Amino acid sequence: MTRARPRRGSGRLTRALAALVVAMAIATPLPSGAADRLVAVVNDELITASEVDASRSLAELNLLAEVLPGVETRREAPTFRDALESLIDHRLLLQEARTLGLTATDDEARAAVQALTEEHRLDGLSGASSEEIRRRVQDELTIVKLVNREVRSRLMINSSDVEAYYRAHPERFTRPTRFRIRQVFVKAPAGGTPAAMASARKEADAIREEAAHGADFGELARGRSQGPEAARGGDLGYVRLGELLPEIDTVLKGMRPGDVSPVIVSSVGLHIINLVDIESGAVRPLEEVRQQAEDLVYQEQATVFYHRWLRQLRSRAHIDIKL
Repeated sequence: MTRARPRRGSGRLTRALAALVVAMAIATPLPSGAADRLVAVVNDELITASEVDASRSLAELNLLAEVLPGVETRREAPTFRDALESLIDHRLLLQEARTLGLTATDDEARAAVQALTEEHRLDGLSGASSEEIRRRVQDELTIVKLVNREVRSRLMINSSDVEAYYRAHPERFTRPTRFRIRQVFVKAPAGGTPAAMASARKEADAIREEAAHGADFGELARGRSQGPEAARGGDLGYVRLGELLPEIDTVLKGMRPGDVSPVIVSSVGLHIINLVDIESGAVRPLEEVRQQAEDLVYQEQATVFYHRWLRQLRSRAHIDIKL
């Protein structure tokens, strides 16, 4: 349960401080150009349009999603206003971290940048300098420390929560339907000569005709399939829709066990499919998916808790948007 902390100061003092900051900003002109205009004041900090644009270019560096994957932050905002709101949240979180004495060290930031570089997650940030990236990563790590303390450590997941979620969302714990199939494959790659295509089609039609009249499908596959599964009698094992070529998926949806498909034309060749068995989807037992259910409950509760806590930060802050 979140405990309320005292406000950092009276509303009168906060407003007076903000007014002083704005007055100072007016007295000290910003650099010329529309990109540097003042767009917001967050407590005692100014935000300019150029800072919003810079923040948008670094939107992919959202390390908070690593620890709270269920929280949908607004880092990748499509509009200037959404990007500004995201940057306001960012400033509020950093201000709260400073109030609590939380910060990421330079060594932690350098180590994180190295890891992100090795994972090629910084490849799309060519417009930002290495120092800008390091500072952003350090800020993100500071926010992660804050959220670990103020959100993650306060979440309590109990068995009744997990069981209720499992009962309410059976579709998330259901095994997908699987199909056991065998295949005879005849090579006929797109772009082949008309004569080669006609020969391949004639062979595939003949095999399909024999299978339809009762010939052993496994023997047909062993003797005449040109696919790597021929030695196994064409057996592809159990597969799910989406794991095969879309042309095969389309036909497989309408088949029943024992059926032999028409000749299916794909970009790589000709396929004749024999559906051996269907293993219907079933809800997996709770004990088998308990960890997955706990993770989903955690993400759901973290989303609610995080946004409620962030709204509290915003409600007690002085935010003046000047758009």
